[in-house]
Amino acid sequence: MTMIGRLGADLFGDTLMAAHIEAGICTDYVIRDTEVGTGVASILIDADGDNSIVLVPQANMGLTVADIEQASEAIAAADVLLLQLEVPISASRRAAEIAKSNGATVVLNPAPAQELPDYFLAQVDILTPNEVETESLSGVRVSTVTEAERAAKVLLDKGLSAVILTLGERGALLLTPDLTQQV
Repeated sequence: MTMIGRLGADLFGDTLMAAHIEAGICTDYVIRDTEVGTGVASILIDADGDNSIVLVPQANMGLTVADIEQASEAIAAADVLLLQLEVPISASRRAAEIAKSNGATVVLNPAPAQELPDYFLAQVDILTPNEVETESLSGVRVSTVTEAERAAKVLLDKGLSAVILTLGERGALLLTPDLTQQV
């Protein structure tokens, strides 16, 4: 397993690097940024199981396409590439292109919610949005499981192999072209 990204040269970055190394994760492509701090997030979960996230991206937003190109050999060798949107979309998109062209499965957690171009989604195999992200990407309101299923089908029609829509306390909804299952 390999981590690609940017961390600040601070205590948060030191702690994360140590944890990754201890877990056996390759950190050869983690760049330590001396100009800005490590990105941090506070996740608050309410009584209904819904979350609110306060995100301060800092070093994360410094990840460039050039950084991705430096890691292209590792990306090309991967079986699975896991992406999220706490880094510039241009970097995530390039990583997805490299992985996809080398036969990897590309998984995208589209958080934080934002508009995504269809040409980026075309590089994604599995999308793992929550309800807010699903509404943002599909244009379909998601307040019931039936609405969630309809919204996930809109996303599936963009060429994805699967959508795993998280529903807070109601679990998750898995949709593929051949299967719809709430778990």
